[in-house]
Amino acid sequence: MIDLKWKRLGALDATLIAQLLKCNRSCTKLDLAWNSELCSAGSTGAIDLAEALAANRTLKELDLSETRLGDSCAPAMCRAVGNATLTKLNLRSTGLGREAREEIEAENAEIRAYAQQVMAREQALRLAREKDCLLYTSDAADE
Repeated sequence: MIDLKWKRLGALDATLIAQLLKCNRSCTKLDLAWNSELCSAGSTGAIDLAEALAANRTLKELDLSETRLGDSCAPAMCRAVGNATLTKLNLRSTGLGREAREEIEAENAEIRAYAQQVMAREQALRLAREKDCLLYTSDAADE
């Protein structure tokens, strides 16, 4: 876990962290909470972070609470929510308006529904393979 909360990080730091996230292969938890200037108005820091999250396949948990993301990053955050490995994303008190929150929540709901379908298919395939293996094993034992 990398804990960077309360470090007075700014927009340039957000862009640098985004670059690091794009090549991250080991960090699974990142806490950027309470860095109110991390994604300051007019900067691309929040969008850079969201785009890096969408590409990252290692990070599982991210805390962006109290960072003033703002509505401009909502579309990029929707792509980040689509990240298959991200399981916890804290966006509490980030300045996202109702419409932006609803957009992100809707994307999250779609992803959860899709994930459940995929898991159901994977379970059915696994059961079919196990049954096939048992049949193969019992056929081999009969010979």
